[in-house]
Amino acid sequence: MMLLVGALAVVLWTLRRRRRSRARRLRLALLHALPDTIDIVAAGLRAGCSNSDLLRLAARSAPEPLKAHFVAAIRQFDDGARMGEALSSLARSAGPDVEPLVSVLRDGDHLGIPIDERIARLSTDARATRRRLSEASARELPVRLTLPIVTCILPSFVAIVIVPVLIGTLADLRSNF
Repeated sequence: MMLLVGALAVVLWTLRRRRRSRARRLRLALLHALPDTIDIVAAGLRAGCSNSDLLRLAARSAPEPLKAHFVAAIRQFDDGARMGEALSSLARSAGPDVEPLVSVLRDGDHLGIPIDERIARLSTDARATRRRLSEASARELPVRLTLPIVTCILPSFVAIVIVPVLIGTLADLRSNF
């Protein structure tokens, strides 16, 4: 009975860990795609696109993690929802990292204010976030490589360098006695 409970605990722990890992990978992919999506929206703004055209442009050209969310928002808009509702559903489905972009688009739609400068600032911030994430990932690399180095390279080093020296030393000691 205790063995069954222990096995169940291990399985549940593994499933939970996989789910967290998958969620983390999806969030990182979204954060890496966000600056490019913001640049697409900024290019559409400079071209004079309306908010619905900006969403359509992002739905066609955004990198894959965000593309599906923009497609769903456009589908909802085409089905008769207002732009604010479509943007709110985009923010809910894509997560809190996309909320600043959605907020800027919502302000542009509701208030009619120019959002070029805010989009440019948002793009700069998103690129800085992506750079920080990349640097953090690069700092984790030596830690992740420790186990392979110890298990693969260290035994080879011992077999090629240390063992011949020990054999030579033991042979010299035997010949002296």
